[in-house]
Amino acid sequence: MHMKRRGRFIGRNHFLSNYVKSVTGKQQTSKQVGSQLQQLKDTCRELDILHLITGDHGKGRINNRHQGKKKSLEDLVTKVN
Repeated sequence: MHMKRRGRFIGRNHFLSNYVKSVTGKQQTSKQVGSQLQQLKDTCRELDILHLITGDHGKGRINNRHQGKKKSLEDLVTKVN
């Protein structure tokens, strides 16, 4: 079970690291995953991907001017590799 602190899930990057390994077969450390998420957050303009990264689902922090095709976490992981 992942606990939430300051709006962020503790162990999220470790969980995602394991997920990337299971989907792609490529091992990435939790630190690498965190760095890649930060880069995506800073540069991504697709609203659905930003929602996946930030966990903001309709809370208004992300501007709705960006339109994008709905993407799943698996789509995002596949796109990164």
